[in-house]
Amino acid sequence: GASDPGAAARMGSAFGSAASSVCSGNAKSKGARAARPSAKPERLRSTVVVDAAAGVAQAVGATSAAQPCQPPECSSSRACWRSYATWRNLTVAWLCLLFVHCQLVPVLSNGPVWSLVAVVLFWLAQEKPTKLGQHRDEVARTVSGEKHEFSREDYEEYLRKLEDLLERSRPPGHDELRDPAWLDMSQPTARLFVKFVKKPLSTLISIMVRSVDQEPNFPLVKMDGTRLCGGAVPICGAVNLWPSWFPFCQSTTCLKKLGPNQAVWFLHFRIAFVKADLILFVGIFDRLAEEGKIDVLLQSPPLSSVGKEWLGITVPKRTCSIRVEVQSMRLTIRPVTKSTGVLDFQAATIDEIQIPWITRLFWQACSTKIIPLIMKMQRRWDGSALDKYFNEDSEEASKTREFFGKLEEHVDDFLQNGAETGSESSEN
Repeated sequence: GASDPGAAARMGSAFGSAASSVCSGNAKSKGARAARPSAKPERLRSTVVVDAAAGVAQAVGATSAAQPCQPPECSSSRACWRSYATWRNLTVAWLCLLFVHCQLVPVLSNGPVWSLVAVVLFWLAQEKPTKLGQHRDEVARTVSGEKHEFSREDYEEYLRKLEDLLERSRPPGHDELRDPAWLDMSQPTARLFVKFVKKPLSTLISIMVRSVDQEPNFPLVKMDGTRLCGGAVPICGAVNLWPSWFPFCQSTTCLKKLGPNQAVWFLHFRIAFVKADLILFVGIFDRLAEEGKIDVLLQSPPLSSVGKEWLGITVPKRTCSIRVEVQSMRLTIRPVTKSTGVLDFQAATIDEIQIPWITRLFWQACSTKIIPLIMKMQRRWDGSALDKYFNEDSEEASKTREFFGKLEEHVDDFLQNGAETGSESSEN
């Protein structure tokens, strides 16, 4: 308009005539509706708009082709912009679909993403856990104030039932674990098989490790007179010091002592952003003379037992979004030499979410990292927290050292008897 005042005048008159046509068309359509109620005003209005648009196009064509079309200023000509808004919306929708197809579809097709979504939804669906301060108060009451009658006969009956449960849930031999129901998650130094059971929702674990494949020197117990100098079994049995080395363990609290290296513990774990707590019985049992093995038995109370009595304690409320229930768990250690052994592990846990990558991450870490971590703690034994804990001047520490001193003697006797048996069979 600045370069050609005549064109601007023609454009203004064209838009003015178009506006007059639209306004007169609206008046005519109103009169038509008043005179003929059955007529279709929409058709009349569209005809007027088309005529007006044609007049505008004719006026624009009379101007220079290089002049860009400017938007109309008259509010009555908004119909000219309907097509533009439609194309704009279609373009935005197409760009959104293109983004979803190129960016979100590959992400959403990834299994771990849906696993993450499932974890978040599961966390949101949980009841609000007990606050940390309330948890500490409750644990303090459980340890010091609330005492339940729990006789030795009750404890022995509990151990018998746990042994029966472990025998019933024993995994098949490792050669039979090739069944498709068992997922092979093995590593070069550990054989790991996992089975996800749907009814009830639980996970079965089977692990076999030869210590020499991960550490050439793996002493079970080391004593120097009456002083404990380390060993795999004592380090594993010091549950109170697990946060210093055990994978993913954040804290531990002893709820009740049931005997030397036998107690109920309150543990907290964290895997990435997932937090879980666990009430766990841990007991070490010397069975070298009868069966040639050392057993570490573990079990949790049922999830429904919160506030109820179990092994002489009142089960505290959960403090995290997830509470783990260990139906049964056993670590069996069979000595081969004084510095090597074979470890068999079985576990049955209640698993309400069954996310394979979390299960794989946790148990692969346990099967491949625990033995090296134990030996790392062994090399740092002198002056460490473990050294101070086991060799302190107290009645409890004295009983613990006495237990491990007898265990070392039994390991030596077992290996000696095994060597004599082997020599006799070779002579025969």
